[in-house]
Amino acid sequence: MDSLSDFIQWIFSGGELPDLSGLLRGFIDHPVYAAYFAAIAGIGIVLVWGAFRLAFPRVSRIAPPKWNIWLALVVIFGAFAVQLVVYSAVVMIHQSASPGEADLTKIDLLDSALAVIISSPIICVGGYFLLRTIVRARAADIGISPRGAPANFGRGLLLVTMMAPLFLVLAALNSMYLQTVHVDTSEQAVVQTLREAKTPLEMVIISLMALVAAPVWEEFVFRGVLFNGLRKSIGADEAILISAAFFAAIHGSVAAFAPIFFLAALLAYAYQRTGSLLTPIAMHCLFNALNLFQIFNS
Repeated sequence: MDSLSDFIQWIFSGGELPDLSGLLRGFIDHPVYAAYFAAIAGIGIVLVWGAFRLAFPRVSRIAPPKWNIWLALVVIFGAFAVQLVVYSAVVMIHQSASPGEADLTKIDLLDSALAVIISSPIICVGGYFLLRTIVRARAADIGISPRGAPANFGRGLLLVTMMAPLFLVLAALNSMYLQTVHVDTSEQAVVQTLREAKTPLEMVIISLMALVAAPVWEEFVFRGVLFNGLRKSIGADEAILISAAFFAAIHGSVAAFAPIFFLAALLAYAYQRTGSLLTPIAMHCLFNALNLFQIFNS
């Protein structure tokens, strides 16, 4: 749902890095799953190719990048710093505690959601003005422009709708494989806390976080800033894969790594084709909405 919420909960809960060696051993010991993944990936490539041919322009419309990976990393670490500071402030206010007395290890659902909602505009506005100050970047260089906005937003919604069955198959296959090789398939921390939401106020705040704040700041940072920085430094194709891997790893869940990686790669490619940040924002928003609907109804 939100990468910084997962990161914060992992940090303050004393989480350990997962053992990824079991994934490789699983493919070696269970070649049938490797074949399944290859088959699904092949089908997915065909479906994605067809969907993109229908939904997106043939020529990429993205602007040439003006900043490199190092400036992108500054923005990313700044985003995490803002989130941690805001989260700490929200917890202190909630607990009526001084900075030294606040218990940051006591994870609260509304604290995390409010921190994301409050920090999202700070991250986006601050990141934009940093890029504007250092490299004279314009909003259009990040993909923010009213030109073609409705069409680009609609393309994102259309693509996720077309890809929804494939996402479900990938998630199910991924879960089966991880259970077979005895890798922890527990849900992301933020998903576990979402299930605790009971009151209408909690659901409204969570929905605002998942459907507005998280898609906006994550697409700004990971596609608008990180992907463009990587694109300037190493090229577009490599940038799609590396930014997707980074985005999936930040969520801190081995079980969700493959589906999130696949989604993030689609988000980056959609952004590259349209040149509009509204397309991946729409995709991200609808993807979160589908997950939120499942969680609230489970």
